[in-house]
Amino acid sequence: NEIIWHYYNKYSAGKKSFGKNFDQILFYTKSQEFTFNPVREMRERPIRQLLRENVNGVLKNRKGPDGKVLYREVVDKKVDAVWKMPCLQPASKEMLGYPTQKPIALLERIILASSSPGDLVLDPFSGCGTAVHAAEKHGRAWIGVDVTHDYFGKEGAIPLPATFTIVLGEDMRDSEYGMKLRLYSDYPFRTRTDGGPKDAFEREALALLRQNPEQAVHRFEEYEGQYSLRYATARRMGESCVQCHNNHPDSTKTDWKVGDVRGVQEIIHPLERDVVRTRDALRGTFLLVGVISGAFFLLSIAAVVAGNRRRVQRFSGAGKK
Repeated sequence: NEIIWHYYNKYSAGKKSFGKNFDQILFYTKSQEFTFNPVREMRERPIRQLLRENVNGVLKNRKGPDGKVLYREVVDKKVDAVWKMPCLQPASKEMLGYPTQKPIALLERIILASSSPGDLVLDPFSGCGTAVHAAEKHGRAWIGVDVTHDYFGKEGAIPLPATFTIVLGEDMRDSEYGMKLRLYSDYPFRTRTDGGPKDAFEREALALLRQNPEQAVHRFEEYEGQYSLRYATARRMGESCVQCHNNHPDSTKTDWKVGDVRGVQEIIHPLERDVVRTRDALRGTFLLVGVISGAFFLLSIAAVVAGNRRRVQRFSGAGKK
């Protein structure tokens, strides 16, 4: 099932296309056992609706004592799959400055329709906490996780994928293997002071991967005093990435599109340990070959000596006869 959230209060500046004043919300369940509570909303104006009654299994219009058809006034209706609900504006009282913040009414409707009081609501991308606020308001237990670049200072937060990769790169750099992992872009966030390309290879990798994102760029060269393999691949924009980067206050580029190459992920692998390991392996191989060759040589000598002895014994026996 697909829900259309139509936010009619969004300004559309398009002159050659229809304005996109809606989002799609996917409605799905893990199994056939799930909670669904029909939701009702107020009508713009009350309507008159025929009163119906079951007469011997047949629905018929109900009539009064005078024989006239009876009506009732209806002020609400069942919510369908098109939700007309305004989006937040910069001047909205709810607005907390979070770029992807959703209205509390939207999250309340989702939670009321798909859970019961006491149920557990999980929001793994809680942001400013709209979903957990709605869950708390309506008597649901909740777990909220925020995904952010500054997760160190926020309880219950986890890093963005890019932030996690940066932290992983720092751990790799401090390991005994000496490998390095670099993320860089010509449009890094303002908070990343070392997020731009640092040398000719990184600048060349950015240019080549923008031309052909599917073709990795690699080179063997000296890096920080060690002969190394440098291997770079493109990091491309997904839909969620575009939404964040085009609205985040620290973003230095706000016109990204899905599929754009936003930066490069590079692995730098020093080869000194591999060279030493290969040299040791070759030394062991040569030693083993030498031992085997020596053994064959000794066996060959032994075989020659044994053959000579047999011939001598044969000649000696022939002389006595």
